[in-house]
Amino acid sequence: MSLEAVTGQLSASLAKLHDAFSALQLTLNEDRPTKGESALADMLGDSALEVIGMLHEARQAAVEAQSALAREPDFDRARRALSTCQKMLPQIEQKFWGDLIAHERLADLAHFASEHGGEWPAWARATKQGMEQCRQPLQETSAALANCWQEIVEHFVTGLWIADRLPPERPRPKKSGRKRT
Repeated sequence: MSLEAVTGQLSASLAKLHDAFSALQLTLNEDRPTKGESALADMLGDSALEVIGMLHEARQAAVEAQSALAREPDFDRARRALSTCQKMLPQIEQKFWGDLIAHERLADLAHFASEHGGEWPAWARATKQGMEQCRQPLQETSAALANCWQEIVEHFVTGLWIADRLPPERPRPKKSGRKRT
């Protein structure tokens, strides 16, 4: 697969992940019951919003990497852009696994819903479902980023292997200082 194709896959997977977190954030903030307040709901909404911000930065970097590898590839620019994605992805994963879908958080969500009744249990179920729908795109994004790095390494290793096997360039004969007339 080409370098431009794998960075395109990364952009597509980041867009899918962004859509999943946007849907979750909508559930957390816009679909929240209006009766009663919840620090837990606020915290979950803030975490989802933070992830969306990080995804925005990662998506811009993925587009930059794809652009850097089009036509006349600029590998340094692509490397810097992919490094930004690499920096953002563990932060996104930490927010998701640690702040959103951690067992403790889900237990808090279930307890809160059962205590408050009304619209809160339906909201909690929708929230949990929204979180679950983020898992697959997150895993796909992680795999897509790994594929980008693998393709870059293979590109360079193959290039070095070929260059190592080419015969050395022979020096060109020097031209004499005389002009021909």
